[in-house]
Amino acid sequence: MSRTLLTTRFHAAVGESPIRYLAKVRLGQAAGYLATSDLSLEAIAGRTGYASNASLSKAFKREFGVSPGAYRTAGEDLPA
Repeated sequence: MSRTLLTTRFHAAVGESPIRYLAKVRLGQAAGYLATSDLSLEAIAGRTGYASNASLSKAFKREFGVSPGAYRTAGEDLPA
């Protein structure tokens, strides 16, 4: 199957591109770790597939509108 066909079928089935879906899953996992553990941002980045805590922080802020540290501090007041 070609990448184009895979992307087309995936988008039809899920409603978004495979890359966007993967990013949402990874960031959701990161949010879960931030809310439920005392792991460092670097450890969370490694567990969720980000190359560095800087790349995780940038993607996290784009998705959630706050930094990972602010998300952790706010606790349950923010969406997961």
